[in-house]
Amino acid sequence: MRRTEIIAAAEAVDRLLEQTGIAALAAAAAGLAGSGDGMALADRVFDVYGRAAAETGRLTAAERHVLHSFGMQAMLDRDWWRSAMSEAAAGRAGALNALALQIRAFRTARPALQALVAPTTIAEHVQGGAEDQAKLDGLMLLLIDDAQHRSTPERLIAALSAVSTFYRVAARLEGHGEADLTVLGLDSGNDKSIELVGLAKVIAAVREIILSVYRRAAAYADLTGQERLQQIKADLPVLHDLGRLGAEQAEIFRRSLGQAVDDFVAAGTLIPEMLDLAGPAARQVMTPERKLLAQPSSAAAESDGLAEMQAMLQALRRERDDLVAALPPERRESLYRRLTAEGLA
Repeated sequence: MRRTEIIAAAEAVDRLLEQTGIAALAAAAAGLAGSGDGMALADRVFDVYGRAAAETGRLTAAERHVLHSFGMQAMLDRDWWRSAMSEAAAGRAGALNALALQIRAFRTARPALQALVAPTTIAEHVQGGAEDQAKLDGLMLLLIDDAQHRSTPERLIAALSAVSTFYRVAARLEGHGEADLTVLGLDSGNDKSIELVGLAKVIAAVREIILSVYRRAAAYADLTGQERLQQIKADLPVLHDLGRLGAEQAEIFRRSLGQAVDDFVAAGTLIPEMLDLAGPAARQVMTPERKLLAQPSSAAAESDGLAEMQAMLQALRRERDDLVAALPPERRESLYRRLTAEGLA
């Protein structure tokens, strides 16, 4: 998981524990157990489970990972709740007391964990006071990976080169210097993220260039290759804005912008605002070109090939057994003896 995902997941788990009443139930269990009113505790467990069941069913993979990391995954299991209710009805609270200890450990560790993995802030990255920092803004790039195909260095180079070009063009159009863009941080997990920092007005213009590219990429998702790229670049607003520059400078930037759009789309680069607009569909629209993804490792490829061969052999054996079963009994027995002798039975 990326660091931002760890922090967000830990916060989401803490909210879940609080809002569903799980934390309060676990904390109160010690006092309620053995009080002689086990059914009241069992009823409370049942009520909390009713609130928690729907919420735990919507947990993300990152949030489930946090629960597993702090030993709280048992509460995701219906049988755990059933056992906790049975214990409560009998005047005991072993499962709930154990959960209370785990929640306490989680809440004690979370601030330190968050401080340990927190991404670098703009204030830590740049010099100057609050007034200088207020002129800056961040832009996060997301590169989606999958288990079979990982990013190559060329993919990261293409994404960064494209955004750097977008920034230079936007900075020139805004009347600012072109060398203000810097890398704030890099992070990796299921996806990779690169956070950049630049002048706020220029970053806003870059973000709009990127979103205009995305909207056109989504509109022409049924096209492929150069035909799609040509449609994406045909009417980008920033190309019209270049008319404010001199003819020679505008032509230079037009060519570099064209290449930057090609690289940006080929790299399958996203920004969080794309996901806000379209959710998971944005990942499909911005699928990277295969040439910028590493092929599966040889070990994985060999494993896949072995599994495929084993499945083929099993199918052939089933087909052989079906054919043999159709033979008369005496022929069948004779054939099985021959197969056994040759080690093929």
